Amino acid sequence: MRRRIAFSALGFLLLSVVSACIFLTPLLGPACWWITLAIQLRSTTQGEVFFSEEAEVNYTGGTVLLSSTCDGSGDVWVDDEVMIRVTRPDGTVAEHTVDFSNGCQGYISTLEALDLTSLFSIGRNTVYVELSDICGGHVGSTALYLTLEHGAVVEESALIGLDVNATQGGSIDWPTVYGAGYRFVYVKATSGDADPPALRNDHFESQADGAKAAGLAVGVYHFAYPETNSPEDEAQYFIDEAGDYLREGYLRPVLDIEALNQPAGLMADGATLSEWIRVWMESVAAEPPRVLRRVCYLSPATITGSSCLS
Repeated sequence: MRRRIAFSALGFLLLSVVSACIFLTPLLGPACWWITLAIQLRSTTQGEVFFSEEAEVNYTGGTVLLSSTCDGSGDVWVDDEVMIRVTRPDGTVAEHTVDFSNGCQGYISTLEALDLTSLFSIGRNTVYVELSDICGGHVGSTALYLTLEHGAVVEESALIGLDVNATQGGSIDWPTVYGAGYRFVYVKATSGDADPPALRNDHFESQADGAKAAGLAVGVYHFAYPETNSPEDEAQYFIDEAGDYLREGYLRPVLDIEALNQPAGLMADGATLSEWIRVWMESVAAEPPRVLRRVCYLSPATITGSSCLS
């Protein structure tokens, strides 16, 4: 998957989101590209490429570090090898590979942040990162970020977001989340349940308000339980509990449809599930003046299992 990343020596404050583009204004702090979260150790076969990612990086000068933290201070290890290949604006290619395996002696080195500045040229660079096994046995890695310490401000950045629910609690460190490169979040407000009408995430207001205060674009979502409740009841519960977040200034509300807990009969009946979704969407949209459009979020299993978009 290729992403477009704009690097700057400065962090950014989110101003608005229009057609999946972010318009930014600078604040002090480093900019970073989140490559991957920490990858837990697992068994492998020798030579496996266990992670790869590609992005277009608009490089404007300054030091570039590969680190386990957004600020460039974190030590790095990979079991066993990381390769970074940069295709520069003029078409030349530079590559850097680091072997952490110590000749397969049974332990992995931990290194300070790696300086990759020499790989880059001013302008748009295509960066490919690959993590692979050498020795067999296990693979894993710290979190990986590409951090730019110094340079000029640019005007565009990739959108990276996440979703949270009650499991994460009410004390998320949102400034750190923002500093890690995330620019939007969807917060689970409510969900259907076998005991009608629905369940409420008691942390969703603090999660949503904290994220918004930290500069993230915020939206809320409802996890559907169509085998138990009517779409009208679940929609009304969502509106009653999350209505203050279904208005201008927030992302479009989301209906989360997944295969979990859904009986086989309903999931196999695409027309029935599609009608449930349609009624829920229209019920939320009919609550003026809050919502103009909605989003339906589905797992691949839901789409292929029920043809629910028919």
